Amino acid sequence: MENPQFLKKKYNNLHTSPEVASAANRTEKQTGEKIPQSPEKQIQNYLDRFSEILDREDPEKRQQGIEALKKVLHKELVIKKENIPLDYFLDQEQNIAERLGHGRPEATDGWKERKTNEILQGQQRSLDIWIDYLSSSDAMYPDWAKYWAFRSMTQMGGYDKEKGKFGKRTETSSQPFPTLNIACMAKTIDLVQRHLEITGLTKDSTERQKKEKELSYALNHDSQYKDLLSTENFSKLYTHALEQFSGMSWESLENIAGQWKTYEQGSEPDELYDSLQGYPLEWCTATNIETARDQLEGGDFHVYYSQNKDGISTIPRLAIRMEYDSIAEIRGIEKDQNIDSFINPVLDEKLHEFGGEGESYLKKSQDMKQMTAITEKHIAGQELNKEDLRFLYELDGEIEGFGYEEDPRINEIKNQRDKLMDLSAIFDCKYYEGNLNLDTLSSAEGLVLPEHIGGYLDLSDLSSAEGLVLPEHIGGYLDLSDLSLAKGLVLPNHIEGNLYLNGLTSVEGLVLPNHIGGGLHIRRLSSAEGLVLPNHIGGYLDLRRLSSVEGLVLPNHIEGNLYLNGLSLAEGLVLPNHIGGDLDLSYLSLAKGLVLPEHIGGDLNLDTLSSAEGLVLPEHIGGDLYLTMLSSVEGLVLPKHIGGTLDLSYLSSVEGLVLPNHIEGNLYLNGLSLAKGLVLPKHIEGSLNLNGLSLAEGLVLPEHIGGSLYLSDLSSVEKEKLRQRYPEHSGKIS
Repeated sequence: MENPQFLKKKYNNLHTSPEVASAANRTEKQTGEKIPQSPEKQIQNYLDRFSEILDREDPEKRQQGIEALKKVLHKELVIKKENIPLDYFLDQEQNIAERLGHGRPEATDGWKERKTNEILQGQQRSLDIWIDYLSSSDAMYPDWAKYWAFRSMTQMGGYDKEKGKFGKRTETSSQPFPTLNIACMAKTIDLVQRHLEITGLTKDSTERQKKEKELSYALNHDSQYKDLLSTENFSKLYTHALEQFSGMSWESLENIAGQWKTYEQGSEPDELYDSLQGYPLEWCTATNIETARDQLEGGDFHVYYSQNKDGISTIPRLAIRMEYDSIAEIRGIEKDQNIDSFINPVLDEKLHEFGGEGESYLKKSQDMKQMTAITEKHIAGQELNKEDLRFLYELDGEIEGFGYEEDPRINEIKNQRDKLMDLSAIFDCKYYEGNLNLDTLSSAEGLVLPEHIGGYLDLSDLSSAEGLVLPEHIGGYLDLSDLSLAKGLVLPNHIEGNLYLNGLTSVEGLVLPNHIGGGLHIRRLSSAEGLVLPNHIGGYLDLRRLSSVEGLVLPNHIEGNLYLNGLSLAEGLVLPNHIGGDLDLSYLSLAKGLVLPEHIGGDLNLDTLSSAEGLVLPEHIGGDLYLTMLSSVEGLVLPKHIGGTLDLSYLSSVEGLVLPNHIEGNLYLNGLSLAKGLVLPKHIEGSLNLNGLSLAEGLVLPEHIGGSLYLSDLSSVEKEKLRQRYPEHSGKIS
């Protein structure tokens, strides 16, 4: 069958198409000869016009012709900007982000511009690959075959791995043009040529029988190939060849031998991009070199290549993209870039190299898949089973995603469900060892809880204790932050973690547990009347809004911090003998009646104390001592040891000031204008702030200053004198 006959048969109206008519007009103007009206002659003339460009002897003119052809084809075949379905891509990227636990990002003008350019560049580049090859001297195919292959390719959309075929390209198709695999195209054209030769021979002729045998051998007895040949459909034949050649048929995928290759961060993308060409992949790395460049700028890119039929590792099977030294994504060759069922052992072995990072990625990936499955069930109105509910309410562990914040789908779904019914379906036992997060439950009516909870219980949104029956024992914290009244509240005997009662404004009816292993938060309480605290609190006690100590009986021992920063007067205050953490009395204006503990393990904050009269400080303070507003040292006896910073920023005179010999942190004396009479510690491990000094006269520096020496009000001349006197401190003076 001659060239034009095949094309006329494939494309009935080709000979009457505008492009063929235009080619005939150009030929007639150049030669003065009219092209015969027969379809075959018209089509052949059209093909000859392309040959004229490709057969030009002058390489420069030939290239100019090809570039002009590219511009025409770009204009005709590449998607128009207005046809790009940006809403589809936004929805797709939002779905991907949602599946990873990032929420649904909004489309910005910058995103729209980047996505549009990415699509246009991807189509132009993929189209140019076909044009460059078919116009080269290497493409030694008949003109009709080139036209048939190219025209067919331009009508092919995205590759569907599940269906094993390319979709039909439309004016809104945004995928790049099909990948060019030269060997697969050559085989497709060769087989069709053989097929056409056979159909042109007499059925019973010896020549036909001979050629049929040769064709059968070329097909390797592949019956599917034989059936496809009769369709003369380039897309189907090329796809079949592609799957066979690329080793991505199911039979070939069983061979998982191969090797990993790492493309380092910041490297040029060409090698990575080129290694993925010719394979029916959904990876954006394979379809757009600029995407590959962006990805390599973000981190290393690992690809696993399995062996082809010749034992060479060339078939891309897995991709691990890194971002900021962390695994950003893992992609396979199945539909939606999932991992194929054979390659998992290779991936598992590789992830061990990443240590905890690999295990963490797998946990997050599995959690996001399960969250997506639950979301799809929820949207479809399907019932969630007990396993789904335990996962949704995070009873067996926190749901981990790839976002910086919690996956927003969790609360979106829980807020639309009957939580009490869910919990009733979950709990069929008296003992539950995990955490129970019910932080969106506003009412306890109908709520049945286990008698024992091994982890925490979060009821932070509960506004009333009515109907609430709490477990006898809670192994973690109990959060009832939103309760304003204790009426009807019966707390467990044992709470091993913190107890949050931040919203309580009255303690009427409140009976606290005998044992609180963590901290106790009642930070909105202004009066201690009726408050009976446990004898022992293992964490901190937060009573920061308390304005009066009347009726307040504190425990003898508090392991954590004690916040009483709402008190302005200390009269009547009896503090514990031992405070393991900080003591915050930052609103206290007078020390009268203040008896401090013998031991304070953390900071002592007396920030607003204006006078040291009546102040007796402990001999040992483990952390910082803040006496920021103290203007006079009269009556001040400092501890022998301060484990952190000493802040005397407002002190204007040092008369009578005796500082410790050793200060572990910083020393702030930036209110002093003169150094006369100042005896500094021998050792200051942190910085020394004397910014208010105007003269260095009488200043004797410590033997050791671990940090900087701040003297901003001192003249440069005075600073230079100090540098000469104390060369060991010269680099610290600023």
